[in-house]
Amino acid sequence: MAEPLTFGSRLRSLRDAAGMTQEQLAVSVGITPLSLLRYENDQRVPRWDDVLRIAKALGVSVAAFEESASDDDQGDDAPDLPPDDPPRGKRK
Repeated sequence: MAEPLTFGSRLRSLRDAAGMTQEQLAVSVGITPLSLLRYENDQRVPRWDDVLRIAKALGVSVAAFEESASDDDQGDDAPDLPPDDPPRGKRK
């Protein structure tokens, strides 16, 4: 059985697929390249707001970082956040 992918390995894979260097992604997200390196090496866990900015910079949903996401499915169909106010129908 294969080892489950970690957040860091998924991040590295998504960054590579986007054709970005660590420095390019770090600058785009507003973090230091050292922080990004530590995230990719699973030496540090990013804050949620950093995860949101990383996903946006990579053009993927945050679901792409979930354990159940496959290598081919980057979670592009999953929403990042729930809708603000769901539509309401008339009550009878």
